[in-house]
Amino acid sequence: MLRVVLAILLLAYLFCSVYCRIKKIKSDFRGVESVRKNVNCDKVEENQENTVAELSIRNRVVTVLYRISDNVIRVMLFITGYIPSHHIRNFLYRHIFMVSFGKKVVMYYGAEIRAPWNLYIDDGAIIGDKAILDARRGIYIGKNVNLSTGVWIWTLQHKVNSPIFETEGAPVYVEDSAWISCRATVLPGVTIAGGFERSEERGGGVIAANGVCAKNTDEFGVYGGVPCKKIGERNQNLTYEFQGCHMHML
Repeated sequence: MLRVVLAILLLAYLFCSVYCRIKKIKSDFRGVESVRKNVNCDKVEENQENTVAELSIRNRVVTVLYRISDNVIRVMLFITGYIPSHHIRNFLYRHIFMVSFGKKVVMYYGAEIRAPWNLYIDDGAIIGDKAILDARRGIYIGKNVNLSTGVWIWTLQHKVNSPIFETEGAPVYVEDSAWISCRATVLPGVTIAGGFERSEERGGGVIAANGVCAKNTDEFGVYGGVPCKKIGERNQNLTYEFQGCHMHML
């Protein structure tokens, strides 16, 4: 029985590896380079609003296969998120699910990742327990960023006034040394801690606990509330660099 389970898991991870590599090749999102090269990552989700009656038999089959594949990916990501080893989780995220990792990145238990091939995490970043990273339109997390427990980052949402409830989305960029505190939410198209027209040295923004951020923030600004408003300024002489230390034994 154990051999059967292990064989199923091995085949599932093999499928995930092939599928995620294909998706990464086809993806337009290239992390920070997507902004610098003006790549259009704001496309509306395709075929989500088509009714079954409007689809051909071929398209129905493709849609069903896509949904099955997507469910397999989500189940395997869920299993991976609770493997009791930091090093094994990072290995699987990097080499199976094609998450782009920098050096000394820490991802704690239970992270939920959607479209992992569109997730870019730079050096020294920390992703807290139970974070939700919806990377369907792309997420870039800069150096020494700290995402606390239960942070939600969304890149896709529904149009409130759409008669067919269609979707819209855009990438989210969390720049260097930013801190998003526990249970805060970042909505599609937001850049935390300044825009890319600024200098190379940028970042340091803070979103307070339980805040909902729907607009770009200033460098070193402290934001809180629903929706987030600027409530203070952070020390601009930040010198810390996270070294990849984590609370787990393995």
